[in-house]
Amino acid sequence: MDRQFNSWIDKWGLIEFSTSNKSFTWTNKQDIPTFAKIDRIFVTTEWESAFPLASVKALERLPSDHNPLVLNSGDNVSFGKKRFRFEKW
Repeated sequence: MDRQFNSWIDKWGLIEFSTSNKSFTWTNKQDIPTFAKIDRIFVTTEWESAFPLASVKALERLPSDHNPLVLNSGDNVSFGKKRFRFEKW
């Protein structure tokens, strides 16, 4: 199964964002804990180019054994068209 998944990622040229604050996103919370990285965020090279300041952070979620991931796209505003807005005067 891992080989199929990795082949699919390679086929589409996806890039994995690593979390900036944790190496693992899951634990079994036992006396002798097991840790794993089972939650991931993938993007295309075009998306990464449009958002060079993007980062991913894993949050604590007690009492869950998973750490939710938050994708911050950064301050870059060069992606897509700007939204038209009316200003109230």
